[in-house]
Amino acid sequence: MDRAQILTSVLCLVAVVTSCRPIDSDAARAEAERRFSKYITEFEVDRNAFEGPLEVEPPAGAQYGFEWRYSDSEGQVRFFVWVEASGSSHTAIEGEMERLKRRGGPPARG
Repeated sequence: MDRAQILTSVLCLVAVVTSCRPIDSDAARAEAERRFSKYITEFEVDRNAFEGPLEVEPPAGAQYGFEWRYSDSEGQVRFFVWVEASGSSHTAIEGEMERLKRRGGPPARG
C-alpha cells in the first residue's frame, strides 16, 4: 500500500468512527416517542390514555429505556421502547393491547 492509500484508509476510518457517536438522552426519547406513536396509531389506540414516557432501566444491550402505561380494572398494559447507543430501537409489550383495540381504545385520561 502506498502513502495515499494508507491516508485514504485512515481518513475513512476516522469518518466512520466519528459518525458513530452514541445517541444522547434527548434523541433517545425522541426515537422512543416516534416508535410509540407509530405503534399506537397503527393499533388504533388513543395515545393520551397512556401515562408516559417514563424512564426505566434498560435491559442489557440498550442504553435507554422508556415505558408507557395504561391501567384499568382489567389490568395493565405496558409498552416499552429500548434505545441502543447507536440509535436503534426495539419494542416490547406486557399485557393485552388487543383488548384495548377491540373496545375502540381506552378512554382518554382526564
